[in-house]
Amino acid sequence: MGSLPEWRQCQIKEAASKLIENSVSGKQAVSLDQIINYNSWLCTTEREAKSQGVNPLDMDWGYVIYRPEKMPSYLIVYCDEVSLYIDWIKAHEIGHIVLGHMDGSCLTQFNANDEAECFAGELLALLGVISEPPPSSKE
Repeated sequence: MGSLPEWRQCQIKEAASKLIENSVSGKQAVSLDQIINYNSWLCTTEREAKSQGVNPLDMDWGYVIYRPEKMPSYLIVYCDEVSLYIDWIKAHEIGHIVLGHMDGSCLTQFNANDEAECFAGELLALLGVISEPPPSSKE
């Protein structure tokens, strides 16, 4: 996050806030899984994705696949063995979706992973979830 200028961090925080606002009805509490379900994204473990015929990508913790020809068009996959970091991984991958890294709608001059890390921190803070990024998290 430190490599992003303050103005970009503010834009990312606003994107996280809008995602939450757009994913709930009324003023009820919301969770990452509710956001994922509301937006019709699919989230699963790497093991389950493989069993469903998804070719795994090279990953450390997780990744997101954009499949515009299928529904749901976004598939978030996380490593089965990182239960301590699942919230962070999901939030990070949601960041790639919301910030337009997957569908090409955002042409950023900054590192996409730095932006997704910033988004994950902001989203989890807004949701009141205490979570830490995985050690040296990478895609």
